[in-house]
Amino acid sequence: MHSLKYFYAVIFLVGMFSCSEESVQAPSDILPQSKIEDVLVSMNLSNSLINFNNVSKPVDKRDITFNVFAENNVKREDYYKAMEWYSSHPEKMKEVYEHVMEKLTLMKSSK
Repeated sequence: MHSLKYFYAVIFLVGMFSCSEESVQAPSDILPQSKIEDVLVSMNLSNSLINFNNVSKPVDKRDITFNVFAENNVKREDYYKAMEWYSSHPEKMKEVYEHVMEKLTLMKSSK
């Protein structure tokens, strides 16, 4: 009886480690992680531009022609589909945002 519990415990642990987030890869119909990171960096820069313009002088957001999807050659639908996938894989999403922050920090420090 004791060995049966041990067997189930080993099976459970093997299953947990074999299904870890580290090994999860996005399906081929999902935008690659690097592309999602680029879009998110662009979105952050675009939001900063909008916020800066709102502080320095009133401006209509529609006047800012920066389109993050066109700039990154990504369809809006593909972006939302990818974000849905990454949102359902928190470890991957965390990795994406860590890379976005690294890229933004590098951009800021290179000025």
